[in-house]
Amino acid sequence: MEKLVKNDSKIVEKCCSLNTQVCVDGKRHVLPTSLLLNLKTWIQEQHSQIVKQIIEDNILSSIEKDVDKGKQCTSDDSVYSDILDNTVEDIQEKVLSTHSNDPLPSNEDLQDNGKYNSVTRANSSFQKPVKCADHADSNRKANALKRESVVSPTNQPKSKKKRPNYFVAVQITDPEIHEVAKKVQTAIQSNYDFNIDLAMVGSEKFHITLMVMHLANQEEVERASSALDKCVSTILVKTSGQQVKLQMEGVSAFGGGRVVFAGLKPSHDFDHLHFMSDEVHKNMAEEGIFTTDTRSEFNPHMTLVKFNGDRKLFKLGFKKVSAEKFEPFLHQVFGSQSVASLQLCSMNKKREDGYYFVNHEVFFHKAS
Repeated sequence: MEKLVKNDSKIVEKCCSLNTQVCVDGKRHVLPTSLLLNLKTWIQEQHSQIVKQIIEDNILSSIEKDVDKGKQCTSDDSVYSDILDNTVEDIQEKVLSTHSNDPLPSNEDLQDNGKYNSVTRANSSFQKPVKCADHADSNRKANALKRESVVSPTNQPKSKKKRPNYFVAVQITDPEIHEVAKKVQTAIQSNYDFNIDLAMVGSEKFHITLMVMHLANQEEVERASSALDKCVSTILVKTSGQQVKLQMEGVSAFGGGRVVFAGLKPSHDFDHLHFMSDEVHKNMAEEGIFTTDTRSEFNPHMTLVKFNGDRKLFKLGFKKVSAEKFEPFLHQVFGSQSVASLQLCSMNKKREDGYYFVNHEVFFHKAS
């Protein structure tokens, strides 16, 4: 009898031990303990790989959300970095296939090299992103705070990215330039079996951008206008009151062909244009207004063709203009433009003639 009691005690003790191992969450499971332990061991061994995959999926989920919220570029001089062509193109095709109603990322989004270095690493194993919205949002907020703490070489405080809504420009009004530009655009169009008018910049909008910015209210518009007024005297001194004439020559592209433009021929007056741009930036900064352009070099140009991510063109297979399509015009002479004024223009409003609404204009020499 005592022997039976001892045996029963051992059985109960063993069952209690087994119960402790199996009842992890307070419920009895039918899976054997050995299988659960093997699963736990496997998870521990694969931990680093699982974490790596989650991080990559979160990065791609963040990119997908950025594309969802993206707006089409509004500035005629916005460009895409050549370095990002292949990587961004692959991601755009995959994301837009499921988000056909959304435009592509803006110029500011694509110029964040740090973000897209991560994209390059993740792109090699592209999978459908895990919906980790909260984690992705917190990552972007942390990156934004990090960027805000950095001070640019021009002592411009870094703040949250703002989409440009105003720009300072030299309007291109010369009839000869307009005529030649239209011929170049027509020749590029002739290389396609479908209409790419949505990517063509109308001659009524032709201009050279000196600075892009974000002005939040009328008070800031007035300060920007005042800054533009201050540029006149120094420009007149620099040019000795002589007329500035820009020679437009050659066709080239940004972003592997996403932006095709007419260039400017190096000359003494071309140097004057650089001086004008420097003066505009300097006087705007004194008024607390800074450029939203992340590029460090001033590259003046007149945009002819620009792909902003229009989904109709994207579905037709148009994403950029390949070099061979504008190669015959690499040395094309367009003509000369007399610089009579600088304009503060709104990107969001147009005049009746199709040109951008001019909030303020300063004259320093009348074109002959």
